[in-house]
Amino acid sequence: MTHTPGRRASHDADKRARTGSASAAFAADAGLVVIFAVVGNRSHESGLSPWEILSTAWPFLAALALAWLISGSPRSPHRLWPHGVVVVACTVLIGMLLRLLLTDGGVQTSFVVVATLSLGVLLMGRRAISKLLAGRAERMSTS
Repeated sequence: MTHTPGRRASHDADKRARTGSASAAFAADAGLVVIFAVVGNRSHESGLSPWEILSTAWPFLAALALAWLISGSPRSPHRLWPHGVVVVACTVLIGMLLRLLLTDGGVQTSFVVVATLSLGVLLMGRRAISKLLAGRAERMSTS
């Protein structure tokens, strides 16, 4: 299959848009993980210095990066199923494993439940809102 210059330019522009969209979506997910850490530190009267927040967030941020790769999210950063579900599951499971093995933080059952629900709402909610906004923008551009 041969590509005409115009078709190639359009394909390249689409690829750049997807890459930018994926980068922004990953940054949003990472920001939500940091918010999760801030709220957790605050509710447990832990410190709110950047170092204290990072010490809580880093296992989940590392897990999020792995989850994005495992799920294929860079290609479809706003999909709820299966990408979003895999991202939430891997972020919680790998994050808890890193927390258990490499920090002095606990992984009590109640924390696992709260983290799963919190990260589930935040990360899936971001995807749902992104899909709604994208659909709305598409409808407006075709009208």
